[in-house]
Amino acid sequence: MTPRILLISSLLATLPLAAEFRPWRNADGTKSIDGLYLKHDASGVTIRRDDQRELTIPLDKLHPDCQ
Repeated sequence: MTPRILLISSLLATLPLAAEFRPWRNADGTKSIDGLYLKHDASGVTIRRDDQRELTIPLDKLHPDCQ
């Protein structure tokens, strides 16, 4: 293989095959919602639920492990 093909192959191997939905827990850990991480900013995290609805959850409403 040429170096170019090796480089491209190694880069493609590091990309995720599919995004995964994960649980996002509330601040006290008693409730959760499954969603796909889209983005975050200083005020919250935006996720997409499996029904394709996008939600922005304020950071102070999220469990510390989810922030």
